[in-house]
Amino acid sequence: MKEEYSKIRNMLGNDYHLCIELNEKGNVEWSLYRNYIDSRVYFSKDNKAILTSETNTYEELYEYARKHRKYNLTKILGITIMSASCVLLILSIVNIFINNSCLRGFLFGANSILIIVSIVNLNVFNKNSNVEFLELKENMGRLDNENI
Repeated sequence: MKEEYSKIRNMLGNDYHLCIELNEKGNVEWSLYRNYIDSRVYFSKDNKAILTSETNTYEELYEYARKHRKYNLTKILGITIMSASCVLLILSIVNIFINNSCLRGFLFGANSILIIVSIVNLNVFNKNSNVEFLELKENMGRLDNENI
């Protein structure tokens, strides 16, 4: 049961909060909330549960998570680049034995493109990480000021 809810949490990412509790009878109770960076909005009365186990089924929760899932383009590009690099490595090893100049040109061009895409992907990832860290720092500073 825990793995099923883990899968849903992974599908929803950081945009949603899935609260799961066991009641006294041992049944699972869950609520799905929109996750806001601003804690005042997140803990306000306006942030009501989107779905709950009282009014919705697990299948409806899964369907909601499936429809609202966002893909991480940086991760997908990284996996694609790694896969393409492995294929090109195998082709390079094959080309050692057959010594085909046409294949050599193809490998050079494909590797050049992969290097450029990898550099762009790395820069986007670094920029996004820096922005997320900056937002986290700003929110922590605001929370510290509110607590003082």
